[in-house]
Amino acid sequence: MYEAGLGGRPLIREYANIVPVRGERVSGQRVLPIGAGPAVGAAQLTYRGGPLIAQVKVYALYWGSAWTSTSLSPAQTQPPTRSALDAFMAHLVTSTYMNLFTEYNVARYTIAPGTFLGSSIIAPDPAAQVSDADIRAQIQQRQTSGDVPPWDANTLYAMFLPSGVTVQEGGSLSCDAFCGYHDAVIDTLSGQASAYYAVLPFPDCAGCAASADGSQISTFDALTSVLSHEVAEAITDPVPGTGWYDDQNGEIGDICAWQLAPLDGYTVQQEWSNAAGTCVAPAQQ
Repeated sequence: MYEAGLGGRPLIREYANIVPVRGERVSGQRVLPIGAGPAVGAAQLTYRGGPLIAQVKVYALYWGSAWTSTSLSPAQTQPPTRSALDAFMAHLVTSTYMNLFTEYNVARYTIAPGTFLGSSIIAPDPAAQVSDADIRAQIQQRQTSGDVPPWDANTLYAMFLPSGVTVQEGGSLSCDAFCGYHDAVIDTLSGQASAYYAVLPFPDCAGCAASADGSQISTFDALTSVLSHEVAEAITDPVPGTGWYDDQNGEIGDICAWQLAPLDGYTVQQEWSNAAGTCVAPAQQ
C-alpha cells in the first residue's frame, strides 16, 4: 500500500484535494501513514489569490437506482437514504459550521451561509468501478441538458455513489487511498472553471468509517463527516491549490482529517483555524 523507502505514495494530483483514509495524512506532495516520515510542521494556510465560494449552493446527484430505495422512512439513516442526506446538507450550509470559514474572508469574497438547491437521481446505474472522468462526464452531460441547476461561481455539485462502486481517481481507488475528494472542471480554452464538484464514494470500508481514535462510526456519519470536509475545502479552495492552502499540510480539512465533532445531532469534521492555531469544532445551536 505504501511505496518502499518513502513510507507513502504520491498525491493523486499536484495539490491535496482528498479525504485520506483513516490513519493517513497529507505531507507535502505525498500521503503518509500517521507517524511515518517527517513530523508535520506547524500548519498555516496562506491565500494564493484564487477563487473562494462566498455563499455555497449545494446540489446533490445520486448515481444509480440504489438511491431510490423506500425501505426506510426518510428520517432513518441506516443505511443512508437520499432524504436523510438531503436534510443534512440543507442544515450544514445554514448552520454554525459556516462560521468556521469567516476568518478566511478576503477582499473579493465574504463567506456567508449558503443554500441547498435539492437533489436528483441519475441513470443508468454506474459500473462497479467508475473514474473521475466518468463523474465529470455525468455532471457535464446534465449541465448541457439542463437537468441540474445552472452552475455559477457559488455552485457545488455533490456526487454520491452507491454501495459496491469503487471510484478511481488518478492511480488510486476509493476505500484503498481516499474516502472522498473535490475538484474543479476547468475549460481548456478560457482557463476558467465551469463546475465545482465533490465526490462521495460509499464508505464500504473501515478506513472510511472510523474516527481518528479508531472508533467505528456509522456509514451515515462517515458520509456526513466526509461531506463536511469536502464542503469546507470547496469553499476555501475550490480550484485546489489556488485558494487557502498549506504546501506541507494541504487544505483546511486535510490538517484535521477524521477529527470529528457533533453538529446539532449530526457528525462533522473539525476544520483548521489559522486564528486558533488548531482544529476547531462548530458551536451547537
